[in-house]
Amino acid sequence: MAQALADLRASAWVPIALKLAAGALGLVILSGIGFVAALRGLDAELPATQMALTADLGKAWLAPPSVPAVPAPVDAGAPAPASTGGITADGRVILNRADAHELRKLPGVGARRAEAIVKLRERLGRFRRIQDLLRVRGIGPRSLRRMRPHLVLDPPEPADGGASAPAGR
Repeated sequence: MAQALADLRASAWVPIALKLAAGALGLVILSGIGFVAALRGLDAELPATQMALTADLGKAWLAPPSVPAVPAPVDAGAPAPASTGGITADGRVILNRADAHELRKLPGVGARRAEAIVKLRERLGRFRRIQDLLRVRGIGPRSLRRMRPHLVLDPPEPADGGASAPAGR
């Protein structure tokens, strides 16, 4: 046995192996410190009900960090106010009046495309025809065909037969 220890100490690989083991041990210690710091950071932000649920280390590690609640806009889930008048009575979108929220009701129109439509309308002053939408990036003939049944260019005439229109028209 003494001979085996002497041979082991004489090996050139022993100091390298000891340095590698010490480095690995240091990394394990540092990761443990980081783990504990992350848990403390999570516990400081979590409500008491979630803290009870995350008492187990495994659950605490997997629990998402809490995000401070941002108050939602007043009309977050509600339709846009009626004052903008961007939707007709039959549910079609009025292209020259609709805001970005109302434009998102069109097929294939998300938040970015709705904003692009609003910006183009601001640049043009108003849309002269529905085909002007082809100038918006991402709207082609096919998507315009899908949108057309859901669109009107301007609001429909009043139901009273134009009684509110100025005389001389």
